[in-house]
Amino acid sequence: MFLTSTACGSKDGGNSVTAEEVCGGLSPTAAESMEKVTAARRFDRSSVMDDTDKFVNSLLPLLESNRKEIVEFCRITPRESGKPPVPRVSFQPTDHKSIPPDPEDEIIGEEKFPIALQAISTYTGADIYFECRTSDLTIEEGKEPVVRANFSYGHRALRGEGGLDAPWMNMDILQHVARNVAGHLGCENHGDIPKRDKPW
Repeated sequence: MFLTSTACGSKDGGNSVTAEEVCGGLSPTAAESMEKVTAARRFDRSSVMDDTDKFVNSLLPLLESNRKEIVEFCRITPRESGKPPVPRVSFQPTDHKSIPPDPEDEIIGEEKFPIALQAISTYTGADIYFECRTSDLTIEEGKEPVVRANFSYGHRALRGEGGLDAPWMNMDILQHVARNVAGHLGCENHGDIPKRDKPW
């Protein structure tokens, strides 16, 4: 195992990482989904998020002031040749009124998941809306902010390579990253995003 790992690292001068290392670290299930939706096994070192606490410290003031700015958490750049999708995960402070209403009719290619305030995934990405109740924020009781976590693909591709299973794989990835960030934010019970390491 060590020899294989060393060989992979030396081949590109140590400038690439595995799927498990991107976006602050992924679970085995989320990493497998990342490999499938990008059709890649190695990723640029810039895909690693080394300092989640620093990111959280930049997001907390936005939550307190209710500034609905989108802040990118990580961008995953495959090392393979060609033009693979470049997924990214971002977070945005919002509120309960901004959560999209549930559609009256089932939409083909859209899947709902029973976590947080709302969690929906499609072939082109995924969203999780979670409430952040935390003592780290000086916010009036009953007006706790909502955070939108978003997983989407880059401009080079409308969607990933996951095929018909893409909505479930997109959620595998976003659930893991969103839970991690919610925990660092201090959101009570990780914003009701459960720990999970098996495919949806």
